[in-house]
Amino acid sequence: MTSVQTTVATILKETQELKQEILELKSALNANQRETENLKTQLAKAEKANDTLGNELKHTGIKLKDQIEETDKLDEKYDDLEQYSSKNLLEIFGVPEGAYTSTEEVVIRIGRVINVDIKPEDIEISHKLKRKTSKLIIVKIRESQSRISSLQSENEA
Repeated sequence: MTSVQTTVATILKETQELKQEILELKSALNANQRETENLKTQLAKAEKANDTLGNELKHTGIKLKDQIEETDKLDEKYDDLEQYSSKNLLEIFGVPEGAYTSTEEVVIRIGRVINVDIKPEDIEISHKLKRKTSKLIIVKIRESQSRISSLQSENEA
C-alpha cells in the first residue's frame, strides 16, 4: 500500500505542478491577447493616419501641379512682356508694306540710312504689328545699350 500511496502522492504532486503550469500559461496567454489587442488598435490608428497623410499628399500634389502650371503661364507672360519691353525695343512707323520682303530687311536698311551698322545677328526679333490706327514694325535689338541709344536718338531726329 505504501507504494500505491507513494504513487498517488507523486501523481498528486505532478497534477499540482501541471495545474500551476496551466495557470501560468493562461496568464501568459491573456497577456499576449491584451498585447495583440493593443497592437491591433495601434495598427488601426497608424492605418488611419497613413490614409489621412496619403490624402493630404494627393491634394498637395494637385496643388503643386496647379502652381507649376500657373508659374509656367506667368513665366510665359513675363517672357512675352520682356520681349516687348522698351529697353531694347524700337518701333518703326511709316514703312509701306510692299517696300520690303522681311521686317529684318527694313531694320538693316534703316540702319544703313542712319549710319548704324546692323547685322541680322543683332536683331533678336522683328515683326509687323497692326494697330487700329497704324501699322508698325517692332524690333528687339541684342546689342549693347550704346547701339540702342544710337538707334533711338537717330530715330527721334
